[in-house]
Amino acid sequence: MNIKKQTWIVLSLFAIISFLIWKQTSYKQISFLNLSIGKKQALQIAQEYIAQKQNVDFANFQHAVILKSRTSADRYLQKTIGFNKELEFIKKNDFNLFYWKVRFFKENEKEEFLVSIDPKNGDIISFRHIISDTAKREEIGSKNSQLLAKNFLKDNFNFDFSRYTFKEESTEKRDNRTDYYFAWQKNGIEIPWSKTPNSGTAKLITSLTISGNEILYFSKNHLDVPDQFSRMIENSKQSGRVFSGIFMLLYYLLLMAAIFFVVIQKNSIAMHATKNFYAILAGVVFVLLIVFHLNNIQNFLFDYSTASTLKIFFSELALYLVIGAFLSAISLVLPGLAGESMACESPKKQKGFLPYLSSRFLSREIFFLVLIGYLGAIIMLGIQSAAFYIGQQYFNVWIERLQIPQLSSNYWPFLTIFIIAIRASLSEEIMFRLFGIHFGTKILKNVLLAVILSSIIWGFGHTHYPIFPMWFRGIEVSILGFFLSFIYLRFGIIPVVVSHYLFDAFWGGAGFILGKSQPFDFITCLFVLFIPLLWGLFAFFINKLENKEIPLKLNQHQEYNLRILKNFLSTPINWDQNSKEQIKQKLLAHGWDALIIDKALELLEKKES
Repeated sequence: MNIKKQTWIVLSLFAIISFLIWKQTSYKQISFLNLSIGKKQALQIAQEYIAQKQNVDFANFQHAVILKSRTSADRYLQKTIGFNKELEFIKKNDFNLFYWKVRFFKENEKEEFLVSIDPKNGDIISFRHIISDTAKREEIGSKNSQLLAKNFLKDNFNFDFSRYTFKEESTEKRDNRTDYYFAWQKNGIEIPWSKTPNSGTAKLITSLTISGNEILYFSKNHLDVPDQFSRMIENSKQSGRVFSGIFMLLYYLLLMAAIFFVVIQKNSIAMHATKNFYAILAGVVFVLLIVFHLNNIQNFLFDYSTASTLKIFFSELALYLVIGAFLSAISLVLPGLAGESMACESPKKQKGFLPYLSSRFLSREIFFLVLIGYLGAIIMLGIQSAAFYIGQQYFNVWIERLQIPQLSSNYWPFLTIFIIAIRASLSEEIMFRLFGIHFGTKILKNVLLAVILSSIIWGFGHTHYPIFPMWFRGIEVSILGFFLSFIYLRFGIIPVVVSHYLFDAFWGGAGFILGKSQPFDFITCLFVLFIPLLWGLFAFFINKLENKEIPLKLNQHQEYNLRILKNFLSTPINWDQNSKEQIKQKLLAHGWDALIIDKALELLEKKES
């Protein structure tokens, strides 16, 4: 593929502008993350803290460590005071958006310990000792319980009660004990939800639960958000689920269309030429998804209910995950086969993977397509950043940082980032660009309409991701879909897969790369971004038989059809003053295979020359 100098200049200029837009509007949204304390350190801190308070044999306990976020507080602060003031609030009030949560538990026993740890400095910010409802504790009364709570706060947090107002006291009587709950509200922290009277305000709360002489629970500086805000969030999520449900219906319709096309075109040469490639691709995706789930075991353990055994829990989980991984892998194959066949029918055939299934996967052309992918990813960041800036200024949009805790909780975050990025880029680009655009063009007879429709379906399929308001997420991703469609139609499948991969991988690893993190996480997440470039450089230096043609493997019936078509085209009157592309489209309309038509036209050109 010959990429003109002007094309490189234009894409490079757009990439530079996009980087500057991202740097100005989005960099600060993620660079404040501080994970100076890692998972192993958090586990050790939690064990030492519990050992000081309780006589616990940790050998009898299982444990899980995950990173959590105060998502509701983050949403509320962004919505009410904006991101810049949110950062000021966090610093001034020693507030934690993210925290390590360590769980110690036993099979078939209710007792467990939960410890939350500040990832910046290792401070304990909350603790919970879960015990049986019938567990016995000494009765010390409300006044002594409150005194115990105050002493605990003074000794552990240098708590200045002059800066707080006593907010709430409640009592819960159980069979063999009484639990006392106390809460203090920090003075001067009341953030109104809206200017409407009685709409509620957010308050900064420190609370404890005392039972006998034991602190069963405490939480430092919890932001208590108004009920109206929580209801608005739930309503917005419901809208997102509606959009996502519509997408799933359209997605399954596309998948059924791909299955139907594969069945009726089962003799397609393009399908037979690529079936082994897609089978291998599906196998690789299946294995990667299994590895993904194994790497994510800490999150599963955190959700494990001690009412069942771990053996039963993991048996059910394994069955569910294997079936899910298998279906995900299979759903990649059928749109790929159908898309490859349809791509051969378009005037510019080099769209799918078919042209690269010879040694051209190791050519200098691949290197330049990978570079296009990198420029495309940077431009995508700029498009998204500009869209979010407009959304935040005019449509009350705010962002979510849920990826950070989800990824940090894995054994190796970089591995999860890689798998998410490679799986999403392959499956979505094959479905919505390789298959979606060509299928839409075949049905609608218009490439632009096909691009718009496939991009909108893809875009609104992302509304289950919590970006508020939900409709904005659909528009934002649809715009990215328009851009990826342009890259696909101009340069083929490889640059869009690379761009999509890098875009997802960057946002997955941005917190580790731009914020403060463990050295291993920083290096490995950075490495994930260089994987396509390493492949491109390897292909550039190998440059193995760049122009090698893929031999068509025709059966006896197809060879016969090729001879007939060749004889037909050899008669000038049959051209009827039509161009070769017009002839191709007429033959396609009569059911001829696109690759046989191309081969016949190629032989005709050789004969004429």
